[in-house]
Amino acid sequence: MFLYHGGRKDCIWIKENMAVENVERLVEELMGEGLQGRKMWYSMKYNRREVLLLRKDVDVMKLMKGNKDYAYIYVGGKEGPFL
Repeated sequence: MFLYHGGRKDCIWIKENMAVENVERLVEELMGEGLQGRKMWYSMKYNRREVLLLRKDVDVMKLMKGNKDYAYIYVGGKEGPFL
């Protein structure tokens, strides 16, 4: 089991047809820094403990279809945002 050790929480609006590069750009703008050396991960509403790597355009579609009103995106190092 992974444990999330908190961090900054914020909100962005994304759309199902967005490219992953556009999502990355929004996250970078929100963070005020680049994602170099970091990856984005997301969880599904049915199992918030399982996180999936957000790296392809199809992952954005899965993120949107698998989460109804809101979704969680985590930013972390190569190994993930969890310990």
